[in-house]
Amino acid sequence: MQPKKRCYEHIAGIVGIKTDIPGFRWGFGRCESPVSEKVFENCKIKVYLEAKKDSEVFNDIRTDCFTEIFRDFRVNPDSESLFFEKKVANLVNLKFAVSINGNSVNAVVGKSYLKYVKAKMMYIHSIAYILFDVVSMLLLKNGMTTLYCSAARLQNGKNVVFIAPPNTGKSLTVLKLRNDFNADIITEDMAVTDGERIWGAPYTNLYRNYNDKSLKNPIQNAEIPTGKKIDAVSVLQKCKGSSIEENTDFAKKTVLINRYSLGYYYSPVVRVLDYYYNDYSIEKAQQTEKELIERILNNSKVFFLRDENPMNFASSVCDISL
Repeated sequence: MQPKKRCYEHIAGIVGIKTDIPGFRWGFGRCESPVSEKVFENCKIKVYLEAKKDSEVFNDIRTDCFTEIFRDFRVNPDSESLFFEKKVANLVNLKFAVSINGNSVNAVVGKSYLKYVKAKMMYIHSIAYILFDVVSMLLLKNGMTTLYCSAARLQNGKNVVFIAPPNTGKSLTVLKLRNDFNADIITEDMAVTDGERIWGAPYTNLYRNYNDKSLKNPIQNAEIPTGKKIDAVSVLQKCKGSSIEENTDFAKKTVLINRYSLGYYYSPVVRVLDYYYNDYSIEKAQQTEKELIERILNNSKVFFLRDENPMNFASSVCDISL
């Protein structure tokens, strides 16, 4: 009996996925709380993902049309589509296929690939990474970018985005703001922005894994504001001493943090797309990403928070006049 396909909305009105893989997890979080077909169809970018037996992955593909060869990829030069096939030690046959039509992504993955490829191994990336990177490129083509950040709506109605390297205190800061200062969490790990507004990803780790008594209960998804104007941005940095200051390096630091954490330009699928199709220029995508981040800077109050103890970031934010 085949698993039922369900629809999910990962970024409200922007990114949706329809899949038969239960609990599928990618950069925008885990597939939880299915939505209606109508909600899914209203998403700007739609991903259709299906898992099949290895022997059936290419059943619906005319493989003779894929005439271009790029390592273990085969590419159809007449459509934005490719497939991957690699035998490993004559024991496992790894297969997937990806086709893009406008803002729709169709992907089929073999069950062996889904089972054995969980991370990034040289040019072989998990289907979760592949789809996240392809969607990141499509967002950039649509004048939006994924943003590695947390964000909260303060009690005064101001929306603040927090940029920081991993393990600096982004999630902790928005949790503290919610628990101690009655703020609403917009996102804790991943978001999408058009340079002026922010949409959060509501199904990332924070909503399940922060169970420490001092941090109270996990977040309920219904509480999350979406599509809100960015009023301020804070770059968080752990260091000795503490300070609050403005800094002209915001754009540079944010671009570096974003690319360190996302890395769509390292994706083997994205590089193959760039090689064969002019519409998937990594160089152009990076320029768009930089411009969007600079737009945030030009339209928001920007400040750096430095502290040795990340538990202090939340109270420091509340001391700033926004």
